[in-house]
Amino acid sequence: MRQLGNVAVDVVEKFRRRLLVERIHRLGVRPTYELIELVPPIFRPEIQQRLEAYGALDRATLSALGADRLNPPPLRLVPSR
Repeated sequence: MRQLGNVAVDVVEKFRRRLLVERIHRLGVRPTYELIELVPPIFRPEIQQRLEAYGALDRATLSALGADRLNPPPLRLVPSR
C-alpha cells in the first residue's frame, strides 16, 4: 500500500470514490446510466451481469437489512498534540 505521510493513499482514494458515488446517486438515474454507458465494450458483459443481479434485488429486503446505504466512513478525528 502506498503511503502519504500517515495516511494510506488507497484509503484516501476509496473514500473519495465513495463520496463521488454518493453524489452521483443523488443526481438520479440519468447520470448513473450515462456513467455506465462510458464503460469500455470489453467490460460490458460483466457489467451487464452485475446490473442484472443488482436489478433483481428486493428494495424492501435491502432496506430491512440496512443494505441500502453505506456504513459511516471508518475515519475519526485525531486530536493534534
